[in-house]
Amino acid sequence: MIETIMTFGSRNKLISLVALVLISAVLGSGLPSLKIDTSYDSLISENDPGWPGYRETIKEFGSDNTTIVYIEDSNLWQENKLLAIEDAAYALEDLDNVEKVESLFSVLNIRDKDGSLDMGKIMSETPMDQKGIDQARANALYSPLIRNNFISIDGNKTAINITVSRDRKDPQFNIDFFEKVEEILVPLRGEVDAVFQVGPPRLNVEIEKGMFSDMQLLSPISTLILVGTIIFFLRTSTAAIIPIATATISIMWTFGFMGHFGLPLTLLTAIVPSLVIVIGSTEDTHLLSAYLHGVAKDGDRKKAIRYMAKHVGLPIFITSFTTAIGFGSNGINDIPLIRDFAYATAFAMIANLVCTVLVVPLLLSLIGPKKTVIANEEGAEATGIMGLITRGFLNLVENHRVLVMSVTAIVVAFFAYHATTIKVSNDPLSYFKSSHPIVANANVLHENLAGMQIFYLTIERDEEEAFLKPENLVMVDDLVKFMRSQQSYDKVISITDYFSLVNQEMNSSNADYYRVPETKELAEQYLLMFQRADVERYLSADNRKANILVRHNMSESSELNSYLDGVEKYLASNLLPGTKYQFSGENLMINRAAESLFSGQVESLAILLAIIFIIIAFLFSSPLGGLVSLGPNAFPVVLNFGVMGLLDIPLNPGTATVAAIAVGIAIDDTTHLFTRYKDECLETPDNDVAVRKTVVAESVPVISTSISLALGFGVLFFSNFAIVMQFGILAAMTMVYAMLADLLLTPIILRRLRLVSVFDMLKISIQDRLLTESSIFRFMSKSQIKRVILLSQIESVEPNQRVIEHNTEGHFMYVVVEGSFEVYQPQKDSTDVVANLGPGDVFGEVGYLGASKRTADVIAKENGKILKITADNVSKSLRFFPRTSALFNENIARVLASRMR
Repeated sequence: MIETIMTFGSRNKLISLVALVLISAVLGSGLPSLKIDTSYDSLISENDPGWPGYRETIKEFGSDNTTIVYIEDSNLWQENKLLAIEDAAYALEDLDNVEKVESLFSVLNIRDKDGSLDMGKIMSETPMDQKGIDQARANALYSPLIRNNFISIDGNKTAINITVSRDRKDPQFNIDFFEKVEEILVPLRGEVDAVFQVGPPRLNVEIEKGMFSDMQLLSPISTLILVGTIIFFLRTSTAAIIPIATATISIMWTFGFMGHFGLPLTLLTAIVPSLVIVIGSTEDTHLLSAYLHGVAKDGDRKKAIRYMAKHVGLPIFITSFTTAIGFGSNGINDIPLIRDFAYATAFAMIANLVCTVLVVPLLLSLIGPKKTVIANEEGAEATGIMGLITRGFLNLVENHRVLVMSVTAIVVAFFAYHATTIKVSNDPLSYFKSSHPIVANANVLHENLAGMQIFYLTIERDEEEAFLKPENLVMVDDLVKFMRSQQSYDKVISITDYFSLVNQEMNSSNADYYRVPETKELAEQYLLMFQRADVERYLSADNRKANILVRHNMSESSELNSYLDGVEKYLASNLLPGTKYQFSGENLMINRAAESLFSGQVESLAILLAIIFIIIAFLFSSPLGGLVSLGPNAFPVVLNFGVMGLLDIPLNPGTATVAAIAVGIAIDDTTHLFTRYKDECLETPDNDVAVRKTVVAESVPVISTSISLALGFGVLFFSNFAIVMQFGILAAMTMVYAMLADLLLTPIILRRLRLVSVFDMLKISIQDRLLTESSIFRFMSKSQIKRVILLSQIESVEPNQRVIEHNTEGHFMYVVVEGSFEVYQPQKDSTDVVANLGPGDVFGEVGYLGASKRTADVIAKENGKILKITADNVSKSLRFFPRTSALFNENIARVLASRMR
């Protein structure tokens, strides 16, 4: 059946072409609907428990979507520069969806002035003289609410904070807003030394720019590597055209599918073209390698295509599905960015399989090479560098098994230990390389003012005027002081800071009075001095909630979460009874999503490994075979996580997908090795010989595809994004680990197994007599009989072929599977037949006990098949099938006992 499917394209060229056109038309119609999504929403789980509280908080205290315009000039406090800043600040207020614009032209002064309290703005407009400008500068630097918030310590840097109520239904909102802000900043750039904006809109724009830059750069490089590796390993330029064709069509299908089903183009799905080119080409390489082996026999394309379908058709189907499952297993993750990537790449792998089935045989039948220099005969050892490498692997597998397994155990233990030190990160800023302008800008903002990251901590008490009462204000003030003592946040501001500053200024600017008011009445008086807009971000209208605004520059989720854990512990032991609290903010939900990366990774791997176990166990009729297949594929996973811990690479949306994807891809070579080993087991009873032939036959495809994959993933090193670069490096390294595991660990483990394919069992037709009359298969099921036949040595015979010759030594016992045989004894007339044998009959049974002289001749009357059995063969072949082994040995014992009576 697999062979029929794999040769369909060559046998039905017109139908295949029509199918390609129709599928392309249907899926291609989705391309215009493909959307781009670079918003924060793709980083936060829709099921995050913080969403209700977050919506309530921003409704009451304002949005946390803040764009910060940073302005720097060595002579900032000059009239022309301040006028330019003033114009920009007021122009920004007119933009749609702007909730609030805060700058030196809007923030409060709060300062004692000749015995009275000045509660006006630092500047309502630019002063007309230098004296007024100097006074404004002094007032700004005096206030702890403004210092390191809107003005730097040296007075040469300032900021305009723009709070925006984002339209979440409009994925283009942030990008449009960024462009509008940039237009307003154009005149300002001509007046000051430096000006830039940072915040969610800028992040969205930089991500989109990086995405398209990646697509333009990485896909061509991946294509060049694909062509280069195929020409190098397969020595044919013609064959290089085929993977490019399948990859191009598969990419178009995938993007069309994404458009139809609403999967957006994100910084992860943008690398789909490179992944399709790299991963899809490995299947094409296996197919082309098999085709070239087939064409080496007689140069016939049709026969070579059939040879290709027979030898690698099944593994191609299996590995395509396991690779798709590897990508798709990440679909259980709560983070939309990862989930969309999982769905898109899983579809891409299936699309590539369909495209391969239709395109590869079709093109090979038309332009396939008719000669090759890479193989002269099946099973021939490679020459040159590849031959040297193959012999090196064989030497280790055959002569240094204990050393290999010992070193493996040490390596696994070492990297498993370092895997425990992995940290998590999901902050969008960490997606960029440290050299990226936005990272540099964010660091400048952090060093001179306060970081761009914002979250809220809301304290609530269910009592009237709660946060006008001294005991509650002291509780909040102590909390703020504790958070500042952590020395991890750039700015922590609460209503207590406003009350404390007013209290200080009401007492002649005496710093000893920088504390919350001591009575409720005094707090009420202080509150009356403010307009509602001045404190609306810090105190609810009913005074039951106090909101703490925190700004920071931590981009590593684990770092921020560790400090928040400290705050949680403080709250648990220091809040007054009946006090509630809530952390809220997109920044926190993004970080909280990072914690789900661990659980998501474990679940993805567990599902994937379980599916692989089931597939391998079913295909090779051996649960043990399924279990064994997991070992070599778990090895690269352990090393991957160990390297991450060792090199301090965080678990982020990019690196979190590597392990599952790597297993899904690595099982490709494992399946090819299992399939080849199964085929060799049918040809020889000696497991060591079967292993050697397997390594010789598969080493070149395994090495070539692994190197091709490693180079292909390595291309991602040139991405604009740190997480994509890390994904590429780790995936490339994991391909190398998987190659080593497949060519060292898998052969060592396989030599202790005998494998049978479920498809081979289905192909065997057993005559009823073999089931009902054969003493050797008594009480055995049909599947058990097929397993014995496939695990034993089967020999085909021709008419008049002498199977046993009188007076010669032999150690085989034979079972007739197909055909008829005659038994002669020399002492009688040679024309007289002593016995006729058919399917299920046993002869030469004494040889099972050891080498012995034959007492008769057995000659085949027609074409047939016989099973050759020895005690050693039965012991090795059936040791992992205890039920089958027990029944078969019991039947052999009965046969031998009956002959000896």
